[in-house]
Amino acid sequence: MLISLLVAILMIVSGFAVFFLVELFKKFGFMTKFINYPCTNTKMVTWDYPGRPWLTNQGRKTGMHTVVMRSRNGRPFAVLVGFMFPTPFIGPRFDHYGYAESDKNGVLIQSTYLGDSPAKFQYWTKADPLTEIDVSCTFDDQSLTPHVVYKPHWWQRLGVFG
Repeated sequence: MLISLLVAILMIVSGFAVFFLVELFKKFGFMTKFINYPCTNTKMVTWDYPGRPWLTNQGRKTGMHTVVMRSRNGRPFAVLVGFMFPTPFIGPRFDHYGYAESDKNGVLIQSTYLGDSPAKFQYWTKADPLTEIDVSCTFDDQSLTPHVVYKPHWWQRLGVFG
């Protein structure tokens, strides 16, 4: 009985360890691509997602939505995609979950999960120093085909940290 319990605990802990290692390696991959993008000028661009009431007012539901980034001067850029993640005891932290590059016209169309809770999305960009980037998630943006898709974790679909 005790051995079965220990084996079960070991399997659960091992599962969590594998999950966190996979996540860590993904994040290192994103960071490496971002660092190697041939531009040295970086800037933080933010978009405040107000949460479910904002979607409801537009006749939309929580789930996958298209978020568009456009450079005002039409120049290409790279972006490390993330958001401010609330952590207990140490406060909010930036959690990057993707890397993408715009097309040659400076447009990046991404599909990402928008849940019930408000979130501050942060895009760490690399672009020409004069490039200003706008972020939108309008009703019309939803008909665009995404360049990149960031699917939610299973717990976000259940409403936890989502």
